[in-house]
Amino acid sequence: MIRSASSGRVVRGKRFISWALRAYEQWLSGTKHTEDNAKSLTKHKKVYILLNMENETQPEITLALARVDASCLCLNARKMARALTHTYEAFMQPSGLRITQFSLLVAIALAQKVPLTHLAAILAMDRTTLARNLKLLESQNLVNVATSEKDRRVRLITLTQQGYRILKEVLPLWQEAQTQMISLLGLEQARALLANVELVMERVPFSS
Repeated sequence: MIRSASSGRVVRGKRFISWALRAYEQWLSGTKHTEDNAKSLTKHKKVYILLNMENETQPEITLALARVDASCLCLNARKMARALTHTYEAFMQPSGLRITQFSLLVAIALAQKVPLTHLAAILAMDRTTLARNLKLLESQNLVNVATSEKDRRVRLITLTQQGYRILKEVLPLWQEAQTQMISLLGLEQARALLANVELVMERVPFSS
């Protein structure tokens, strides 16, 4: 739907397309605009264009989109991840550490001195995003990023003493969040969820 600011005339549907094209062509060629169509496109006038998308979506498209919403593994896994993240971060808020940062520190602590590329594979994270997250933790003196003596192209990641101390302080908060989630889901469902995550990580290829 189009409403001209000068005349108040409304143009709908397919007439909008022909009207707009005709008006635009006249505007480009410098011809005089008519009162009915392109007069409001001159520098002295304004046009308010309102696109009415109601009832434009075909029923079959609506059905297909509903199937995506209901069955897309990626979409629903990300939705679940956001819900889990919200709960865990609510418990961990006193520490000032995000759950993503906590998981990164845990992975580094377990791997000890680990190359960046290997850490990216462990976390299923692209190297650019990982490097950005590591830079923040390094600025807080939680991790150390050093060049390998054997291969200067390799960056080795280790946890600092401060990093270990923070992990020790945050563990009880994580345990509270974990207990809450198991209480909400039930132990069997929680185990099934972890088993499904492990299955996906085994079967779905990922390259950092």
